[in-house]
Amino acid sequence: AELVEIYTDVEGIMTADPRIVSNAKILDVISYSEVCQLAHKGAKVIHPRAVELAMQKNIPIVVKSTFSDAPGTKISNSKREAGENAVADRLVMGVTHLASVAQVIVTLKSELPSNANYTVFKVMADNGISVDLILSLIHI
Repeated sequence: AELVEIYTDVEGIMTADPRIVSNAKILDVISYSEVCQLAHKGAKVIHPRAVELAMQKNIPIVVKSTFSDAPGTKISNSKREAGENAVADRLVMGVTHLASVAQVIVTLKSELPSNANYTVFKVMADNGISVDLILSLIHI
């Protein structure tokens, strides 16, 4: 395929969830990488696997509405394409959130036994708390 068109109930990929951010804007263009990051972090307009498959074959995707003639959002390898709403100067492409997700920082003292981190994760697991990311900092 030369292009994949995905029709949905919105006119394209937006900078934020319009139900939460009233002045969210429709993006004209976004890269595969950027839209994957948004999708993995909670944006529900497109599944990240669909983007990954298109990216492997370098097939552009256009997300557009079934209810309007708006051009939608083009997802491609191009970092930015020229256009009326070019966004090359933006530091942030979009904002997402995941409900019921919290960031917890646990600091263990160096004098604790080496299995102390196991105890922390065991308590979390016993209480049905899912862990998505673990960063381990070692102080020398």
